[in-house]
Amino acid sequence: MIVLANVAALPVERVNVIAQWVRAGGGILVAPGDQVDPAAYDRTMLPLMPQSLRDPVDTTWGAQAEDKDSRAPPGEVGG
Repeated sequence: MIVLANVAALPVERVNVIAQWVRAGGGILVAPGDQVDPAAYDRTMLPLMPQSLRDPVDTTWGAQAEDKDSRAPPGEVGG
């Protein structure tokens, strides 16, 4: 398993090596943080990932109506 924990965008050459690893059955885990540029990941890593890092995440999925505001990101309460 390859873990990219808060790793900035990788050069295409490195992505190609990881792509070979994944096609051969290896795993990859991307844990975004403040060093990650989602647009740069889209340019190089998107073929390896199930979705763009820029796609919104529904943090309220599965929540009861009364719990949705407590799960919403700051600034999005009441949505």
